[in-house]
Amino acid sequence: MLTFLVTLALTAAPFNARIAPDARLAVHLPVAKNAASLRPFFDQAGNYSALLRPEAWRDDAHPLLGIDVTRAETMEAAGIDVQGPLTLSASAQADWTYTCLRLKNPAAYDKATGARLATLGTPFRKTQSGATVVGAKDAVGRVVTGYVTVGNQSCAVRAPNGDGEAALKSAVTWLKQPAWTPWKPPVALAGDAFIYGASGAMGMTASTHTATFDAVNTEGLTPALSTAAVSPYTLEGPAGLLKARVQYAKESVPSVVNNTHRMLARLCPRCDQAVLSELTTALEKQMTGNVMLYVAEAKVQGSLKQEAARFAALKSALLVELGSAAAAQALLEPANRYLDSGKAPLKVSAQGTHVVISNDAAAAANVTRFISANPSRPKHAADFAFDAKLAAQALSQIPLFEALSSSELAGLLAASAEVGPLLLHTEAVQGWADGGGKGPLRAQLVWTLSAAK
Repeated sequence: MLTFLVTLALTAAPFNARIAPDARLAVHLPVAKNAASLRPFFDQAGNYSALLRPEAWRDDAHPLLGIDVTRAETMEAAGIDVQGPLTLSASAQADWTYTCLRLKNPAAYDKATGARLATLGTPFRKTQSGATVVGAKDAVGRVVTGYVTVGNQSCAVRAPNGDGEAALKSAVTWLKQPAWTPWKPPVALAGDAFIYGASGAMGMTASTHTATFDAVNTEGLTPALSTAAVSPYTLEGPAGLLKARVQYAKESVPSVVNNTHRMLARLCPRCDQAVLSELTTALEKQMTGNVMLYVAEAKVQGSLKQEAARFAALKSALLVELGSAAAAQALLEPANRYLDSGKAPLKVSAQGTHVVISNDAAAAANVTRFISANPSRPKHAADFAFDAKLAAQALSQIPLFEALSSSELAGLLAASAEVGPLLLHTEAVQGWADGGGKGPLRAQLVWTLSAAK
């Protein structure tokens, strides 16, 4: 659907997203004209990815109008109040999408939409339960688009299967009700445009070279993060595809270890699972919650069809802080016994209070350089940095013939073709996360493009 997701704050204004009650996804502009602030970034990014060009969304923004939401004048010319909201939502029950907005000049809106309706069949206009319903029927009686107006609020519908009359009838019902609020974020997010869904929301602000995504996840499925303790790790260190420092809350350590247990069991099904249970039990007792993940690079050296092969291609190492140096040394014996029992593609070592788990010797040597000389309490529970150029190189290594027989690899190969050039022209991608567990997970990502040369 639309790629334009994203800054004014939601704190100063009421939640005004007019979302279909059965929606699965919504894109919302709290003040339609403010989407213009996103245009410079998308113009720059669109030089490298066609999907990010504002012109690519023109047909998605409204089923009857060729408006550009990043240019307020195109909306004003169609009678839309650009000081008001504009919301797109996609129905989960049928193949319907709605564009809801506020009108400033209803006559201009009727004229602009009427020109398109006239090409789709026989136009009709009627009053239904106090709402004005406008559309067009084709030669076999199908309605693929139309709109409902109540006062200065109007919602247009796109129904490609020809069942637009049912979609319009649905809109008559909920357009007369207060704005649907179940997806209202539990925290204030910054954004000139937002994406809403059942599991959370994301807002976006942008300048010419930088886009900031402010997000919240409300599913409650992620482990709780914390900033309560000192972190021994820093992102300052060797370059790499991904660097992530995380501090888990103590109550989340059992679930983190359980996830680790399942991952190790998958990577080495021939290894002694009783020893694995012994290992993870000891790990759970001694973990402080501080971990550091370092993915140095991706290097494909064979087939990627199996999970183990994909894991091996990501040259990586993990630091896990334990309660003492003695605990770290004590963990080596069951760890090596487990790995040796099935020739697992991992190595385990210890440095002070830290256990090093890796699948690559160079990554293992470099990951210890992220141990800070001056440990401190972090501002955020998790911080990460992503090297987009190394990611582009990784995507370029996906074997074409394997992608043809794997939906997962096919998706990555398609992504490589579309976003590869954008990644190569990206200066930095970095962000942070807080919360999680039983509460919302807050996260922010900052994407900085390289300056044009």
